[in-house]
Amino acid sequence: MPIQTDPDQASCLDWQRRWQQQYPGQWLLLPLRLSARPPEHIPLPWGMLALANCADPDVWSEQALTNASSVAYELSIAIQQALLYQKLQLANQELRLLALSDGLTQLANRRRFDEHLHSEWQRLTREKKPLSLILCDLDHFKLYNDHYGHPAGDRCLTQVAQTLMQVPQRPADLVARYGGEEFAIVLPNTHTQGAWQVAQKIHDSIRGLYIPHPLSPLTGSDYVTVTMGIATAVPSRSETPQSLLQAADLALYHAKQHGRDRTYVHAHFNL
Repeated sequence: MPIQTDPDQASCLDWQRRWQQQYPGQWLLLPLRLSARPPEHIPLPWGMLALANCADPDVWSEQALTNASSVAYELSIAIQQALLYQKLQLANQELRLLALSDGLTQLANRRRFDEHLHSEWQRLTREKKPLSLILCDLDHFKLYNDHYGHPAGDRCLTQVAQTLMQVPQRPADLVARYGGEEFAIVLPNTHTQGAWQVAQKIHDSIRGLYIPHPLSPLTGSDYVTVTMGIATAVPSRSETPQSLLQAADLALYHAKQHGRDRTYVHAHFNL
């Protein structure tokens, strides 16, 4: 119901008096109410539409009241739809985030990794800038799982993931869980030397976690360690992101063959 402010009326509320004192004149106040969810079914107050009669400050005609009420009603519907759309957008963003995140580590998942690598490959093809990729594998993780059990293995993966997330610093860098105990780090605008420095930070950070791994066959290490392979390329249309991925995987393979707990660089893509 529209409310006409009149400070002389005995029924005038305190807030109406304050409104009239601050904004003198004949005002029409119409509540804006939003639909409530069941079981209440009671419209929820959202705000107020305030109108001033400039043509005739002393009179609000029936037609003016009807028109104003219609405006308030339509405005309430518009606000309701806008709020619902906003909630829908947020829900869609959350769903997309869930669809692109690894459930255990909260890192980017393989799908997000593939999308990001492809996107950065295209961008750096245009800019003619280098793109580095690091593949990182936990050493003898099956032995760790066999000894401590899968719940402990999950905790280990989560600790490693949290550590990896702290190493790259730039917005375009991406850390992803590539699969199982393997992780991938995408480093746009990074030459081999820069990627190598990142890899050494990762080695130091993982060793610094001191996660016990007494069954590790590596000499001189009773803790969880990682092995990494690096490939760097200036993307071009004659190559594909898959070629960079294969190069990094081959470097990782050679690092494992030569003792693990180390990093190898693919020679062909070394820039």
